[in-house]
Amino acid sequence: MTSILLRYRRAHLVLAGVVVLAVLGMALSGRVIDLHLNPNHGPVSLPLADACGIVCAILAATALRPRFWEWERTAGGPRTAIPAATAALAGIACAPLVIALSTLTLELHPSAEQYDITSVGELLAVSTLNTTFIAALVFTLSPLAGPTIAGATGLLLWLGTAALNSLEPVTRHYTPTSGLRFPLPDTWPHYPLVATLLLTLIAVTVHAHTRGSTAFAQRRSQ
Repeated sequence: MTSILLRYRRAHLVLAGVVVLAVLGMALSGRVIDLHLNPNHGPVSLPLADACGIVCAILAATALRPRFWEWERTAGGPRTAIPAATAALAGIACAPLVIALSTLTLELHPSAEQYDITSVGELLAVSTLNTTFIAALVFTLSPLAGPTIAGATGLLLWLGTAALNSLEPVTRHYTPTSGLRFPLPDTWPHYPLVATLLLTLIAVTVHAHTRGSTAFAQRRSQ
């Protein structure tokens, strides 16, 4: 049953999205959006490859919505919780996968040097945690409010946190995601890693409990 339900969640669209967005991420690898909102401190940067990972997570949340939700929720019984949880975990994993493909297959773009980005490994680690946290947030909210609202919330958090970090650099020590600036905060990677793992667990639990959607989200999609 698990394989049948997963087959009807349009996983092929997710795989296609991973390929397309990974290729786009390769083209954008090393390029960043510079946020310099506080003249007393240096800029905070948003790697454009991160946006590809986040967009892929939003695409996955949309494509992996249950197509037989009414049946899964009522007649399917406890067995349908497994494909719902599996779909959520796979969808969240799309974001760091895109980042890994984008970052590891190319050298850093020369423009990255002006932002003190000197190591592909450093960029990969920061981007992986940032995008995985946003992906987990999208999948936590998607069954409750629909993928559109969930995706918009994730993008706003990504941009808003970076803007906050630029305005007040001390916030980088406390936000689960952060704009890119080296050296990394003292709380990295422990705090972001714990926050990401916890939110991923919450997302998987929400999907298992709701079977991937709710009546409110279903009404919004109609």
